[in-house]
Amino acid sequence: MRIRTQSNPQRCEICHKADCFEPDTSFCSRCNIVMKTSNTSVGSIAEVKSILRSGIQIERSDKELRLTKAWYDKKNARFLIFFASLWNLIIGVFWLYIPIEIILTQDLTKLSQIVFLIPHTIIGLLFIYYLIAIYKNYIVISVTDTVLIVEHEPLPWVITQRISSSKLLQLYVKQEGILKTKKEVIKLYDLCAKLKDGTDVKLLSSLPSEDVGQFLEKQIEQYLGIIDQPIEGEISNKCLG
Repeated sequence: MRIRTQSNPQRCEICHKADCFEPDTSFCSRCNIVMKTSNTSVGSIAEVKSILRSGIQIERSDKELRLTKAWYDKKNARFLIFFASLWNLIIGVFWLYIPIEIILTQDLTKLSQIVFLIPHTIIGLLFIYYLIAIYKNYIVISVTDTVLIVEHEPLPWVITQRISSSKLLQLYVKQEGILKTKKEVIKLYDLCAKLKDGTDVKLLSSLPSEDVGQFLEKQIEQYLGIIDQPIEGEISNKCLG
């Protein structure tokens, strides 16, 4: 059997639809993932589906590798919604009660209570901001030949991390801890970078699967041409293929 011609795929290998698929770039805007670029496969279909289920998206081009992970944690969000609502409700009641009491009693010494409320009000507003960030924000790792950037979008959060690509020695995955629920115990993992000066930098935390972490490790190392080497404290690498 001889293959006479070879053409680009005409539909996405994840959603199996063609309406949002660009054959020339193999990019599906529905799945938001580039399946193959520069003759390098992003991964097997099973691996990619596992990544998508974990809330992680991958975009790869000749100039940049971009990994995006949603903040959203359903279990933590439920508790925080209740706590933030209760906190702000109590503060709101005090903001209504104290000014009315000052007006009725003409006792200006009670103004000190308003000063006491201000830091608690700020904390309440920060709770609300954090809840919005949980639902809206993404952690974005951008990798180029010169720099690796870890930032939070679209709402501003912690300081953006910038690491020169030339300083990266290895990427590795280690177990962070466990999350206990009534039904199961879930192991959590961190994706970390080991720098040439011996510094360890956490890139992504609380990953629900070591396979996901090792898949992302492989993508960054392959993109930068880093040869995988064992790192003390990392979990055994099963994702080298």
